Amino acid sequence: MPLGPPQQQAVLALLLVGAGRVVPMADIVDALWPAGPPPSAANVVHRYVGALRRVIEPDLPRRATGSWLLPAPGGYQPVVDADTLDLLRFRDLVRRAGEQDARDGLASLLDALGLWQGPVAAGVVEEVRSDARFVAVEHERVAAVRLAVRLAVECEEPGAVLPALRLVAHGHPLDEALHADLVRLLAATGAQAEAIDVYESVRARLAEELGLDPGEALRSAHRAVLVDAPPTGPAVRPAQLPRPLDAFVGREEELEALSEAAAEGAGLLAVTGMAGIGKTTLAVHLAHQLAPHHPHGLLYADLRGFHPAEPAVRPADQLHDFLHALGVRPADVPDGEQARSALFRTLLHGRRVLVLLDNARDAEQVRPLLPGQGSLAVVTSRDDLVGLVASHHAHAVRLDVLDDDAAREVLVRRLGKRRVGAEIHVVDAILTACARLPLALAVVAARAATRPTFPLAALAEDLVDARAGLDALSTGDTALDVRAVFSWSYDALTPAAAGLFRRLALTPGNDVGAAAVAALRGEPPASTRRALAELCGAHLLTEHAPGRYSLHDLLRLYAVELAHEHDTPRDRDAAVGAVLAHYLHTACAAALALSPDRVPIPLDPPPERARPLRFADGERALTWFATEHRVLLSAQAQAAATGRDDVAWRLGWALAHHLDRAGHWHDLLATSEAAVAAARRAGDRLGEGNGLLGLSRAEADLGRVEVACAHGEQALAVLDGVAAPRMLAELRRFTSWLYESVGDHHAALAHAQEALRLQRLGTDDTLLARALNAVGWCLGLLGRHEEALAHCLEGLALTRSDDDYGVADLRDSIANALFHLGRLDEAAEQYRLALAGFEKLGIRFAVADTGERLGDVEAAAGRTGRAAGHWRASLAGFEELGLPRADRLRAKLAGLPGGSDDLPS
Repeated sequence: MPLGPPQQQAVLALLLVGAGRVVPMADIVDALWPAGPPPSAANVVHRYVGALRRVIEPDLPRRATGSWLLPAPGGYQPVVDADTLDLLRFRDLVRRAGEQDARDGLASLLDALGLWQGPVAAGVVEEVRSDARFVAVEHERVAAVRLAVRLAVECEEPGAVLPALRLVAHGHPLDEALHADLVRLLAATGAQAEAIDVYESVRARLAEELGLDPGEALRSAHRAVLVDAPPTGPAVRPAQLPRPLDAFVGREEELEALSEAAAEGAGLLAVTGMAGIGKTTLAVHLAHQLAPHHPHGLLYADLRGFHPAEPAVRPADQLHDFLHALGVRPADVPDGEQARSALFRTLLHGRRVLVLLDNARDAEQVRPLLPGQGSLAVVTSRDDLVGLVASHHAHAVRLDVLDDDAAREVLVRRLGKRRVGAEIHVVDAILTACARLPLALAVVAARAATRPTFPLAALAEDLVDARAGLDALSTGDTALDVRAVFSWSYDALTPAAAGLFRRLALTPGNDVGAAAVAALRGEPPASTRRALAELCGAHLLTEHAPGRYSLHDLLRLYAVELAHEHDTPRDRDAAVGAVLAHYLHTACAAALALSPDRVPIPLDPPPERARPLRFADGERALTWFATEHRVLLSAQAQAAATGRDDVAWRLGWALAHHLDRAGHWHDLLATSEAAVAAARRAGDRLGEGNGLLGLSRAEADLGRVEVACAHGEQALAVLDGVAAPRMLAELRRFTSWLYESVGDHHAALAHAQEALRLQRLGTDDTLLARALNAVGWCLGLLGRHEEALAHCLEGLALTRSDDDYGVADLRDSIANALFHLGRLDEAAEQYRLALAGFEKLGIRFAVADTGERLGDVEAAAGRTGRAAGHWRASLAGFEELGLPRADRLRAKLAGLPGGSDDLPS
């Protein structure tokens, strides 16, 4: 609402901060005019209140009091409650937190702190904001965040309150207690470097502004970070901008206007215009020009707002990728668009980062991705983005087609002055045919450059002839005859390249690799590479990374039209089927290379043209998964949309372990849900059960273990009588781990024993050994250590010596049983062997976990020096992983006696 001049806004703030109580006129006058009120002060306040009433209720007659700001003896009383005033809602949530247990109380406090949009009474003039009532409300916020910190530590969830704590601490730069909390929480989540930076920043500010050194609370927090903190590298500085176009011409006025706006402090620049007009080219050029002023990172996203075949990128998904690029582990990315957006802004607070958001659909897609004060966002869109201009004061520039001089310069840059100057009389005909559209000019210039002996007059004549017989290509913005330009270039292609161009529009995802293109064509890779090179040379395709290709949106639309015009439905369906088969069979091969012990799913032989890839080892499979991650998600969606439900659920199975290990747990949740839906449509219980297993993994990864248990039980029920015993056994073993995670050790043992029963029916010693290990571990949890040791020793005897993980995991379980049986020296030796195995494999959590237990054994044996050494190493590992177990280790180290043995630690 337009709340009027600053003093009128101040009146509203003063009324609301009373939280429903009567606010005396004298208090309002004193706050508005602290140096002394004018004689007409009361009348001025009356006018402001009357104006505010009509803002809130536009149809209110003059002199009417309305329903919200009522007169009261000696002042005014706002009619508010917790549903209409955020301050009351905040206080209600804080009060409720004091009546709840730690976990529920933390949730209530986080909800309360989430109501804050900035400092209290932000926007109100400073003289009024310094009023004691506003200061008191700000103190309530500080108290709430400090209570949330205490509960978060108690619940071992330090990361939950970190975004809110960062924001509050930023607003109170000299509050040492608040910053001590921030330093501790940053260290608890593994951000030691940032914790040290916070301390140094506060220390310098205290010295500069107050001439003081930090107090004991802040110094103590700092010392805790420094003790055995692992070495840390520099802060993550992403550099994602695409390469700028060498032949950038024209747009001097637009570039100057945008650069000046950035220099004057604009935080949001918008470049709008029709498709093919050169928005991305200008924005990328501008971003590289401004990059030196943004030393903390350069982020880029293609939001696919108008992609003809793919849905626009969801802000929540893009925020996930941005946060990952900024160093946030995928496991630490919160659920939901709002929470991710808040964390994104928090991470960039105080930094100068440039964010280029390309091909935005509209303002709503952009808003959650804006970085906040200090950083710069550059947005391109076919939409005018009027909403961003209104709400975020975006400085917008709308591009038109190039003028004649700039359009000629495009041809000169690409073809040379001599060639263009020799036939300057025909250049105007080319410009007219291209409508001076940059994309069309680039295609024409590429055609001319690949035929250096052709006179431009002949090319212009061909272009005009092609133009005459085609309708204008409507892009939704205007009607320009660019289809003629595309057709002219397309008609010059060899039949092989032309056929490939049409089929490229059928591929899932925003780009495609050369191997998938070969499947799409059904031709050998060598001839496919020649066709790809021809398309790139004609500027009908872009090789944006080695071996990876993408189509401009307009060209994709044109290719779709051509595919429907020239290819039969059967041909198009065969091409789609072949490329999806390529992705499916390659993904399954990669899944088994990554996890050789997985039970494979049944697959029909791929069509010959699919040419799936094979992988020599898990490392190569992992690289392929990382490259094709987004494409595979699109492939699953395309399979479901085209009725290939068998492919959709199998792609979900193939992706599951990669997404699980890489920490892309939200994607795992989405692909598993899609797999379950596809399998149910197909009536395929094997697919449904595997999809439910993926859901169970995702929910467990995201910390919702009770939900994961329910999905695991559901998967067992669906797969019973359908899956092979080996698969059921592995599912039982996984479900056992789930129940162990929620503390139901009896249920965990029951599932592990059923897994063992099923594995004894088979012939795979490796899986049998792992089932024995699971049973042994669960027996140990129930205090049955002799039985646990027997099962684990049997498993170790069955395990191949080259199965490094299996051997290390079993030795860890054996050591645990020996420790509880009082056989400390034997336990220490087994733990040392297990630790060496995990270190060889590079499994950081297992190294820290086993190292802590080895320290426990050494401490129990009285070898405190060795214990301290192992605990310190584990502490560094847990801090690096951002796990709350670091606090437990610090307590163990603090409790060690001063003595040590002579043995090396």
